[in-house]
Amino acid sequence: MTTPQPIAFPAGTPPDPTLLAIPVAAFWLFIAVVVVVAIRAGLAHRREIETTIRLAIEKGQTLDPATIDHLRSGAGSAKHTTRSLLVGGIVILSVAFGLPVLGWILSRQVPEVFYPLLGAGALVACIGVGLLVAATVTRRLDDMP
Repeated sequence: MTTPQPIAFPAGTPPDPTLLAIPVAAFWLFIAVVVVVAIRAGLAHRREIETTIRLAIEKGQTLDPATIDHLRSGAGSAKHTTRSLLVGGIVILSVAFGLPVLGWILSRQVPEVFYPLLGAGALVACIGVGLLVAATVTRRLDDMP
């Protein structure tokens, strides 16, 4: 097994900026797809709740405003919020640790890529730590009488 050799560019010519265009476009396309899927999932969930309320009313069930509010807000929403913040923080921290690793791998081909990705990883790590702190604070506030 041979060691991969870095791309050699003629002396004095910078690397072609389009080399990174496809991975960058793929990254932003992935982000857009995730956002669209999350929005559609939220809308589908809301639609299901409204259908449930409508069917209950059509079948003659009496629903007081508190029950309808409870259905619309989601059962156990405080627990769900804390768990979501915790899971989000863990996922974001994982991404934060992956960015410098990606920078190190890419730096074999394009040396100046490492430090920007290290900085991006530090920024993302701050966001992840903020989510974990928010989860801790939310849990403590939910436990208060």
